Amino acid sequence: MQNSEDGSVEEKVSSRPLRILFISQYFWPENFRANDIALGLKERGCEVTVVTGLPNYPRGQFFDGYTLARGPYTDRWNGLRVLRLPMFARGQGNRFKLALNYLSFAALGSLIIPFRLTRSSHDVVLCWMVSPITQVLPAIVAKRYVRSPLVLWVMDLWPDSLSASGQVKHAAIIGAAGRLTRWIYRRCDRILGQSKRFSEHIARVGGLAPQSIGYMPQWEPSEAPITASVIPPMPEGFKVMFTGNIGFSQDFETIIAAARILRDDTRIHWHIVGDGHALPSLRKQIQESDLGARVHVWGRYPADAMSAFYREADVLLATLRAEDAFTRTIPTKIQAYLASGKPIVTAIDGEVAEVIANSGAGFPAHAGDPSSLAQAVRAMADLSPTQREQMGARGKAYYMAHFDREMLLTRLLDFLQDAAQNSRSTRVKA
Repeated sequence: MQNSEDGSVEEKVSSRPLRILFISQYFWPENFRANDIALGLKERGCEVTVVTGLPNYPRGQFFDGYTLARGPYTDRWNGLRVLRLPMFARGQGNRFKLALNYLSFAALGSLIIPFRLTRSSHDVVLCWMVSPITQVLPAIVAKRYVRSPLVLWVMDLWPDSLSASGQVKHAAIIGAAGRLTRWIYRRCDRILGQSKRFSEHIARVGGLAPQSIGYMPQWEPSEAPITASVIPPMPEGFKVMFTGNIGFSQDFETIIAAARILRDDTRIHWHIVGDGHALPSLRKQIQESDLGARVHVWGRYPADAMSAFYREADVLLATLRAEDAFTRTIPTKIQAYLASGKPIVTAIDGEVAEVIANSGAGFPAHAGDPSSLAQAVRAMADLSPTQREQMGARGKAYYMAHFDREMLLTRLLDFLQDAAQNSRSTRVKA
């Protein structure tokens, strides 16, 4: 039992709001879920300070009003204090600039972050980790400087995602990324994975016990609906809607091959909303397959326009390549699709297929299998509107049961409070 002096320290610390240092390379005015996570924790009464970079995604150049020389390096947004770290802009389609963007945030951020913080000013450090994993390095420095535990929330599996994406094939680079990942994982006090299958992978790469890794999925931020007039008019027919990144990982070869199989079914139109490095290749495939009348590419639209596209869709589509790493992940679009109340067709193996099957929200096809995808899309088109509405309703109910924002914010806050409390107890006993 703790003595009265220790107990008073414990009581004093626990009586005030939890002070969270939230670190993400991407943040407002960039449009990422990190924004809603920070706001959600603030809504729960936490004192949240955000550490991020200079905004430059997705255009590849700094947003208006931001420069490397002048920042601003301190911002306020919706009551949140935002501290920015220097970094180089990512550029457009330039791998050297992209690598410099990643490395500059990691290296310059690690050097400068102690000068932006006050010792013992935070109870816990939370790092929201999308690619690349190098952005966790400033969080490790921050953990040591403010003397608080580090909770790492993993969105992307390294090093496997490097090879699965097709962007890196050199074994030496993938090996080095694996060693860095292991080093980072072992310096975190708690690791959270965005899917249930993340635990096994993180444990294997980091040499950790699976029970030390928590399950923490993402949710779909609530957004005000917008009118359909902001999106382009679409041809009549059964609308299969893909939204999001157009990259190598999304396996558009399988989508185009499925569209070729269904070429003679004049009901079916494929609509692709988004942008990415594979867009030129996609347009070429459409042209070479003479599918211009069936596959429509609409380009990039703001995130708040997605609800309008969803309303136009008869079915929503998500695909990933047939890679082992992708069987463990749940792309954030899946939560958005479920929340929309529309039926879903996926060509993603593993956990996503299980979510679609268990929810009754649609038909899971096999990744990398055009025939399976074509069969699923045709089966969906053959259903009555009422049957598709029922599928969408089941998906929305599943979303509310498993991915509801308020429920998951409570879970996240519990993880953070537990980490902070364990750290306090250790310090007091010492």
